[in-house]
Amino acid sequence: MKVLNKGFTLIELMIVIAIIGILAAVALPAYQTYLGRAEATEVLALTSEPKAEIAEFVAVELRTPSSASVSSPSTPNGSVNITGGGSNAAITITATGTVRTNKRVQFNLVSNSGTAITNGRLTWTCTTNTATPFSADYSPSSCK
Repeated sequence: MKVLNKGFTLIELMIVIAIIGILAAVALPAYQTYLGRAEATEVLALTSEPKAEIAEFVAVELRTPSSASVSSPSTPNGSVNITGGGSNAAITITATGTVRTNKRVQFNLVSNSGTAITNGRLTWTCTTNTATPFSADYSPSSCK
């Protein structure tokens, strides 16, 4: 009488584990890039409130505010620091908490003919700190 083997052999289990390892090796870097990009985008979202406050201040006062004129919100994932005044106001965002996004991004008012205010419009540019810039993989589309 012939005995039939039931179950998997050791080599079959090793092949399955090797396939899972290969899939994990491919997926992990893509997931880390996704996480870094999500964290950077979350921190950049902090700029919307101060940018709106600066725009409102400019509409009323017809000049850019000093750092004391606009609030600077702070969260565990990053902080917003408003610096300057006149035509060189800037919003500096510092991401904190992870190695991936412990970088600095800055939104600056664009100077047109010596002033950042042209026809009542504010124009912002996004630049990264040259010493510790965001990786191109993590930079949101507004900062590329």
